[in-house]
Amino acid sequence: MTKRLSLNVWVFCCLVAFSASILAQDEVPHSLIFVKQNSKPKYFEDNAQGLCGEIYSALIAALAKHDVKAEVLPTNYPIKRLLNMMEAGDAQVFCGAGRNAAREQMFVYSKLPVYSVSNVVSARGDASIEISSMDDMAEQELVIGALFGTSSAKWLKTHEGLRVSDKFDSPEEGLASVASGKIDVFYYHDLGLNYLTRTSHPSLKVLPVKFRTVPQWLLYSKETDPKLIKQLDAELATMTNSGALKKIQQKYLSAP
Repeated sequence: MTKRLSLNVWVFCCLVAFSASILAQDEVPHSLIFVKQNSKPKYFEDNAQGLCGEIYSALIAALAKHDVKAEVLPTNYPIKRLLNMMEAGDAQVFCGAGRNAAREQMFVYSKLPVYSVSNVVSARGDASIEISSMDDMAEQELVIGALFGTSSAKWLKTHEGLRVSDKFDSPEEGLASVASGKIDVFYYHDLGLNYLTRTSHPSLKVLPVKFRTVPQWLLYSKETDPKLIKQLDAELATMTNSGALKKIQQKYLSAP
């Protein structure tokens, strides 16, 4: 009888300890890791600066009110490495991704976009180039620079008569070729060209014509807790409805 009682007490104590452990785990705030791309002005070295850097700061502050801990990794990564980290679950959130079928298989997209970018071109400030369409660039036989291996370069090549030079590895390299007269214009999104012509290439100008406009989204790793994804989407909706997101966008998407 004594042995049976002792056994029952031992089992009871184990169950209590196990339940306490589960409760303690539930009380520990969840954590999220946000990751940055080496692309200005989406991100800078300072985590709180840049279009996506400011969006991160606002989201993290909102999540903290719900006891969700989050951090931004300090390193700015190339896009391929960054996406590999996301796929492996080493990071959970990335801001500023275009949508395509391959990515939809690997990641979860936010319910709302975080901003939209339009494709534009930069030319020399003293160049008398006036265009309103792709046909204008074909008729003027302009040499159009684009980034190597990008969807933008592939899209340009679908237009008959365009002279596309897609050998460039960075926007800075392409803009330097415009400044030196090696190509006539460089094709890229307005977020990047507005910033780079203002800060690094003041002798160039962004022409007023806009081509494709494409929404950009938050990407979530598929390893992310669905409850946290739901919370992130809710905070993004709040920022959208309150106008807070638009204020951040206007800092970086307005023309120079």
